[in-house]
Amino acid sequence: MIVSPTYVVGPYDHTGRFSWWVDRISQGGVVGCQGPAGNPMQPIDARDRASWIVGPAERRIPGTFHSCSPEPPWSSGDMLTAIGSALDADAEFSRLDPDDVVAAPFPLGTPEAEAVLVLSRAAARASGLPPRPFAETVRDTAARMVTADWRRDGVGVEPDGEARLPAASTGA
Repeated sequence: MIVSPTYVVGPYDHTGRFSWWVDRISQGGVVGCQGPAGNPMQPIDARDRASWIVGPAERRIPGTFHSCSPEPPWSSGDMLTAIGSALDADAEFSRLDPDDVVAAPFPLGTPEAEAVLVLSRAAARASGLPPRPFAETVRDTAARMVTADWRRDGVGVEPDGEARLPAASTGA
């Protein structure tokens, strides 16, 4: 059994890559973001991935599975908009000039489109992968951040650094 994830996210994300976006978008205002809004994005909640992986492993189901969600087409713009909606945040997304983003440590993705994030989850779903609604992942992450010892620890652009980056366009 080979399991290929994309970005593993959720309330227990120790990398802070997803938590950074939840935190930043919850603050509202103009949120700087990288790359084209249409860049593919297929995160998976770590809880879904962990609970699913046990079943096929115990049943010895062979194959290659992409543990990702949602099914394409879904994009970084869709993800940011969904985070804002789940948090009822008053955020406006500003796509940054690619030349300026190179020096800015934005989590989750790169300025270029990543075809590697266009995967079919059909095999994983057929074997029992039950991805939860993305809004639930976002809200659970936000709730955990309030009660947990969550820190930036160098992840993402600091607020003062984000304000200095020139915008290329507006929109998720």
